[in-house]
Amino acid sequence: MDYAAKIRIAIDRYIARLSRTLSDGDNEERLTAIKEITRIDSSLTADLLQAALADPLPEVRSYAISAMRDTGPQAVDRLVSALRDKSAHVRVGAIHALQQIGDTRACEALVQIITGDPNPRVRADALEALAMIDHRAAYPHAVRAVQDPDPYVRGEAMAVLGTCDDPHTLDLLTRGLGDEDPTVRAQAAQALGHREDLTDVICLIEALEDEHATVRFCAAFSLAAKHTPDTILPFIGALNDEDERVRLTAVAALGSSGDARAIEPLAVRLSCESEPMKSEIMLALAKLRGRDEVERLAALLECTSSQERLNAARALWVLEDERAIDPLIDLLDYEGLVCKPSILNLVVWRKPAKAIDALIAILAGKCSAVSKADAAWALGEIGGPKAIGPLLASLDRDERALSLRAVEALGKLEAEEAVQPIARILRSDPYHLLRRQAAIALCNIYSTEAIDTLIAALDDEETSVRAEAANALI
Repeated sequence: MDYAAKIRIAIDRYIARLSRTLSDGDNEERLTAIKEITRIDSSLTADLLQAALADPLPEVRSYAISAMRDTGPQAVDRLVSALRDKSAHVRVGAIHALQQIGDTRACEALVQIITGDPNPRVRADALEALAMIDHRAAYPHAVRAVQDPDPYVRGEAMAVLGTCDDPHTLDLLTRGLGDEDPTVRAQAAQALGHREDLTDVICLIEALEDEHATVRFCAAFSLAAKHTPDTILPFIGALNDEDERVRLTAVAALGSSGDARAIEPLAVRLSCESEPMKSEIMLALAKLRGRDEVERLAALLECTSSQERLNAARALWVLEDERAIDPLIDLLDYEGLVCKPSILNLVVWRKPAKAIDALIAILAGKCSAVSKADAAWALGEIGGPKAIGPLLASLDRDERALSLRAVEALGKLEAEEAVQPIARILRSDPYHLLRRQAAIALCNIYSTEAIDTLIAALDDEETSVRAEAANALI
């Protein structure tokens, strides 16, 4: 029997077993079955999902609805019918699916939900979906929703109005900044950031004094998008805000402003901020002071404090200064650095080939299990055949986090040498998350050597493993 026939028979048997469970199982068994079905490619499960829509258990119907969004426009009629489901959770799922599909056939039904559904979460989500599908159709309903008694709906109305260019929306949004509910005020502040005019700057500056940190953060974020000199002094004041998100937004805005008034306040904050924030302030000062500040950062790359070197290197890296590469790579094997994962992210961002040796050294060294797992992940992102051998060696160590990342990396690298070791993991490893990752990796590599193992995994005791094995075989 050829491989194609063997796979087809195995998949048909697997789907038939799920179908029997979905029709004859008890509540727990049907719920387990639909969770598994939603993990499988929708090309195999359309009939199963259709049957699940009639299940008496709302959780089963909800999972089916969620999966149907992947089937595209052909599911619109069934999803519109699901908007009448007695379960609010199912109705919300149908709304989200229709929003993702984006078919205008859903608009009329969504309007009916907005104007008549008793559940505020359902009304709000329907308004958002309608705005994504047909913005003009949503506008009058957003205007009316500003008066809704529920703050969740009023907040969504603010979000929708923020994307409208109608001049009347400015008054509605500025009034939203005075809403009794902080969530609505935050949405209004965020929505004002989408407007290109500057008439709302004063209102947003006032919102920087709001008692709720999220409102202040949204106001700061919106002000940063305005790029006007009127925001410099308010942002300098925001450097002392108790919320780090507000301070970080102020630092970034001041750094991009080109205004010399920001230099001294930023320099003062440098001595009293957390380590991750220090590098952002260094970056802002480098943008404001120019070449002299960049050279000062470069000089810090030679200082004795590893944390200072990291802060300087991160700022230089964002400025695309090549002098940051070697210090960042050297810092990869330093334990105890604050925000060390950011080094890996920066290195992966630029993918310098010279980082591979340092990452391999971490795998072979005495670093923590977490550091080794992070290094394995980075090797999978940077790529290169040189990484395959050390990643394979990592599979023999009794460190689950490292093995999980190593299997993931080998799959991303499509390492054919890894097929047999990963297949052994799929067959016999007791850790189900590792078996699941093994099935995903074998799907990426795709080798006929793994087909029998993947077919056997269709009978794994864990639903996620079975589903990923099925996806790998398709």
